[in-house]
Amino acid sequence: MSDAHQHLAVEGQPLTEHERILRACDWSDYRKAYGCSPDPVELNREHILFCAGWDAGRRSGGAS
Repeated sequence: MSDAHQHLAVEGQPLTEHERILRACDWSDYRKAYGCSPDPVELNREHILFCAGWDAGRRSGGAS
């Protein structure tokens, strides 16, 4: 797995440890619901896209 969880936070607003944990839990829930690719390259891409979407929700105030 990549270290994207460390690098995709909003510039100037890095993720807190609590937010990292929440995002990791949400990623786990997402994979349970939708599955994930067995290809490591594709899985990494899916994770990066998920994190980008999660971060966008955080910026817009959509994250709970």
